[in-house]
Amino acid sequence: MLTTVTNSTRTLTINPAFLQEIKDDNRHLRDLRTALKALITNTAVLNGHRRRLVTLLNELCDQLAFHFALEEAYGYFDDAVDIAPRLTAIAEKLRSQHSVLFTTLVDIVVDAEDAERNGFPSERFDNIVERVRDFDDALSEHEADETTVIFEAMDRDIGGEG
Repeated sequence: MLTTVTNSTRTLTINPAFLQEIKDDNRHLRDLRTALKALITNTAVLNGHRRRLVTLLNELCDQLAFHFALEEAYGYFDDAVDIAPRLTAIAEKLRSQHSVLFTTLVDIVVDAEDAERNGFPSERFDNIVERVRDFDDALSEHEADETTVIFEAMDRDIGGEG
């Protein structure tokens, strides 16, 4: 069943199956990020579970690819921009960040796998952990900006506050 939201000038149709898929994807992505943060913020645990770091990074890479593919394939940016054309520039900027963020994570994963094969040299391992922290900060900012754009379009333009 599709749900339709209408104000005096715009209509947006929402597919519940799509919303459930996005919800599940977001939950899985959040869980992976939480596990990764918990691991990298506890040095004592991290030192004993370096292989777990590599596993989590690989899982995060796969999930992030799926997450970005969902966002782009289902075109929720397109819906937001159709509803609020004034948001086009920021939506395009956010969409272009997907490839940058994903490439950054892939580079970290490749380095972590190589470091694992070489016994996790300490200096290199510390660098990887710092890069993971920086990546997570950048992803957090990106996701917050996406949420802002979506809410701006929905609240102001569909909600009639604009």
